[in-house]
Amino acid sequence: MSFVAAFGFTIKVIGEMFLAISVYSVHNRVAKEGRIDKHIIKQIHKEKYLALVALALIIFGYLLELPSRLA
Repeated sequence: MSFVAAFGFTIKVIGEMFLAISVYSVHNRVAKEGRIDKHIIKQIHKEKYLALVALALIIFGYLLELPSRLA
């Protein structure tokens, strides 16, 4: 049963990572277009940073939680 729980948890984390990467990618593309005002671009750069922090926290949380799921 613990393998199934760990596998499900792994799939969930991979999905969350895809979501964070896609948010970062979209923000990066919009910021490069430059067809929006500077205030919005500044906010997009903040959100890009937060997306990277979220990705790091997802990975860190996964590494902390996986051993308990396998036990």
